Amino acid sequence: MSIEEVKKLLNRQNKDKDITENPGSTGKSGTTEKPDIANNFCFANSALTYSSSGVDLDAAGKAVKLIKQPVFSTFNENVLNDLTSYAGLFRLDTSRYKEPVLVSSTDGVGTKLLVAKSTGNFNTIGQDLVAMCINDIICCGATPLFFLDYIAWGKLDPAKAELIVGSIAESCIKCKAALIGGEMAEMPDMYAEDDIDLAGFAVGVVEKSEIIKPDLVRRGDTIIGIPSSGVHSNGFSLVRKIINLKRLNYNERFVPLQGKLTASRGAENRDIENQGIENRDIENREKQDKNVKNRNGKKEPVRTLGDVLIEPTRLYFPLVDLLKEKAIKASGIAHITGGGFYENINRIIPPDTDATINEGSWPIPDIFSYLEYHGNIARDEMYRVFNMGIGLVLILPPDAAGMAIKELNNSGQDAFVIGKVTGGGTGRVIINYKK
Repeated sequence: MSIEEVKKLLNRQNKDKDITENPGSTGKSGTTEKPDIANNFCFANSALTYSSSGVDLDAAGKAVKLIKQPVFSTFNENVLNDLTSYAGLFRLDTSRYKEPVLVSSTDGVGTKLLVAKSTGNFNTIGQDLVAMCINDIICCGATPLFFLDYIAWGKLDPAKAELIVGSIAESCIKCKAALIGGEMAEMPDMYAEDDIDLAGFAVGVVEKSEIIKPDLVRRGDTIIGIPSSGVHSNGFSLVRKIINLKRLNYNERFVPLQGKLTASRGAENRDIENQGIENRDIENREKQDKNVKNRNGKKEPVRTLGDVLIEPTRLYFPLVDLLKEKAIKASGIAHITGGGFYENINRIIPPDTDATINEGSWPIPDIFSYLEYHGNIARDEMYRVFNMGIGLVLILPPDAAGMAIKELNNSGQDAFVIGKVTGGGTGRVIINYKK
């Protein structure tokens, strides 16, 4: 019997929709439909390739060629491998340390990738990945050594790979880290065709005696805040929920609220001064003016909501490295990520102290009042989810804090005294809200 005859025979059988009883099956009501034997028979006898299963080896080869130069640009004398090696090889210069301790961190960029996907902007998402890992290891006093990345695809896109890895490489250079390895995995069926996921891995080193620990912090120490660039890479599940529920558009111009939210501990007492922020009013203002005035009355270039949200996470290593060069030692460093102020600053203070933060001692970027208003979010929740304009917190003795701010300001970096460490506490973060 020929294949065509088999197909005709089985197709006639399938038309009968013959269903047999099978209590142990996973079909509806304990029944199982007969499989399409004809199609399976024909498919099983055809010539298969990796490409037919959804994995494009040619695209992978093209991507490797495109990322080769950016990756090599991060290499230094301690890198002993190339792109043909099965693993990254890095020589640790132990002559610089008495008791070197390796410090590692791994992280991703979460659902910010969905914002990149919605806006089509993958230009700086690689910086987010590097920052989320390296900003963590510097909190222990470490100097970055090397970085590895993992990129998962539904369908590998060489052009996007070049953008993402290029951004990772540029960020590694800024942090004096080598990008010594990585993986690009194309996984059809595991991911939708246009899905991408990222993971990063950073390794650094610190002298054992220089490890930053909570017991270095003292009552009366000064808390300094270093500004963020915006939302960074945390809280995007809530951000996207707000955008979807309020039917906001990533491509519409971002217009800050005209006026400010009153500082309250809950949403129930919230008020908006100077109303007029409905979408129709925003659209009218868009037609009238190509620039937006910020809180200081200065003109700023037009930016969309997507532009504001996709702003990359800041890389804080250069600032911490500057202070180290000036022999200014922090007693505590906190990267303000998931958990906001409440779940990050508490990690770097002793259990018998509190960190008292004074809202109003630093400028809060407009995107946060925008999200607070549109999401009707309680102020405590804002500080538990978002960085609220402070991406890195430094704790130093008062005299060292003054020197740190001076050095940072001289380098063009803003830094604000946002609070102090108080005694007789229980390891809490207390925020004094601005009235």
